[in-house]
Amino acid sequence: MEAPPMKRARHKYGAVRTTANGRVYASKAEARYATMLGREQAAGVVVGWIEQVPFRLPCGTKYVADFLIFYADGSAILVDVKGVETAAFKIKQRMMAAHFPWIPLVVVPAKSVP
Repeated sequence: MEAPPMKRARHKYGAVRTTANGRVYASKAEARYATMLGREQAAGVVVGWIEQVPFRLPCGTKYVADFLIFYADGSAILVDVKGVETAAFKIKQRMMAAHFPWIPLVVVPAKSVP
């Protein structure tokens, strides 16, 4: 007898995994942001980016940024596409600012991603 297929649990905040450019993203907004980065790279504004970049913070805390973006002018920023800013995220955001002050963390509201 075959086991019934397991139902995949819904995301707590309604995020839907989405595939774009051959990659799977945690949300539709993240996929749209990656597509936008591709357009900016084609225009020469962005040199490249790394996705899901982990950072180790004190007390065993781990923070994973959605994107580390490198611009043509030599600057770099971390971007986190957020539908909901949780209390845990806000704590990690402050910890990132304290321990990695040389790289700005930009929070992009999911609704503002074109």
